[in-house]
Amino acid sequence: MTLPSRKQVFGSRDGGGRILEDRLALAHEMLDGAPLPGTVMRDGQRCVLPSIDEIRAHAVREVVSLPACLRMLKPSPSATDRDVQQVGPRSGCA
Repeated sequence: MTLPSRKQVFGSRDGGGRILEDRLALAHEMLDGAPLPGTVMRDGQRCVLPSIDEIRAHAVREVVSLPACLRMLKPSPSATDRDVQQVGPRSGCA
């Protein structure tokens, strides 16, 4: 749970470009990683959305960047039973 305020998500990747983690911060905070996904709301209104083709291409790129254990049709228990409160980088799936 978070209090109402502006937020920013930061995504971290390993040296091979695979997703390690996403972290939520207040808008004024700077965390390691790249800010995601850019501005989606301004003054309480949703910003212009990309086209369906742009969304599809982005989704494909992001799925490919997931660790292999998270791309499986039936994920392993270690990939689904993570403690969402855990903080810190995760390397692959244990």
